[in-house]
Amino acid sequence: MKRITKRSSIIAAVTAVGVLAAGGVAFAFWTSSGTGSASAAIASSAGNLTVAQTGSITGLYPGGPAQDVSVIVTNPTSTDISLTDVAVTVSGTEKPLGTANAACTAANFTVADTVYAGEVIAAGTATAAIAPKTIRMVETGVNQDACKGAVVILSLSAS
Repeated sequence: MKRITKRSSIIAAVTAVGVLAAGGVAFAFWTSSGTGSASAAIASSAGNLTVAQTGSITGLYPGGPAQDVSVIVTNPTSTDISLTDVAVTVSGTEKPLGTANAACTAANFTVADTVYAGEVIAAGTATAAIAPKTIRMVETGVNQDACKGAVVILSLSAS
């Protein structure tokens, strides 16, 4: 049988204390905590998109088929903007020489939605031409000759 010396006992005690101390440090490491703070700046405005009609609309007549209103939406800002809709309204008509045509009103036309799922317009880019609406001239049952040759004025807005 091996005899335990005083020196062996001291080495064993120092080793045990070292193991316990290391365990205490490891325990403290795994249960540490702290606090901090951060912030983020939110843009005050995404900016404005620009909307323009592409192509021309022809072939409108009382009771005729609907025609696509094609537009292109441009994002001149430095931020991506989500486009959910393009509103199209008839704001009036003009005679071919640019004077108001009071006898041919917006009531002679209807604008209808087409399927448009929306999209994100990347900063500094434009969409391909999209057709978010259609326009048609309604048959009112009364003489609409005042609308012959008229120019229909459309208002476009993106949201």
